[in-house]
Amino acid sequence: MAEKYIDIKCTVWERVFLFEDEDIKEIIEKITKEGVNILFNDEIVREHMVLEDTSTFMETEENDNQPTIEVYKNLEIVWDNINFNYTE
Repeated sequence: MAEKYIDIKCTVWERVFLFEDEDIKEIIEKITKEGVNILFNDEIVREHMVLEDTSTFMETEENDNQPTIEVYKNLEIVWDNINFNYTE
């Protein structure tokens, strides 16, 4: 039996709760210098959650003109929303 599925690229907001003793100004400086990945440090963050009700589908233009929808059959891409060619 063929496994069939569709992957869709979305954007979504996430919420990061900091420990009370964290200095917001320092965190902002770290994000500016080191990037957002510093927010996934257990020493800074007490909780992290995905705000699922904020999910929106991405357009190809927002994804550097790369596909944002891919259709798979047996783990192979058979269609995407850039090439539009169905292949099997």
